[in-house]
Amino acid sequence: MSGETLVSCYRIVYQLSNTMTPGMLRQLWYLVENTQAPLLLSKDDPSLVEWLLRQMSQRRSLEAGETELLGAYIRSKTSLIRDLAAQR
Repeated sequence: MSGETLVSCYRIVYQLSNTMTPGMLRQLWYLVENTQAPLLLSKDDPSLVEWLLRQMSQRRSLEAGETELLGAYIRSKTSLIRDLAAQR
């Protein structure tokens, strides 16, 4: 990861801490925990992010900024999501 990309990721994480609600985070992790592991493990990273965003948007109304921030958060957690799914 380049230095510029890393700085961009840090900015997004900072923005997330100021805009994502605990409820949104709980809802995302509830979704991850309650989705069948083979489904999560079968998707490549971009498909996994897109699928989770689509599921979240079906459960709650997301504004454009929230969608971008949530997508960035999910992208930063794909390894953790896969690890959790593989342990089930």
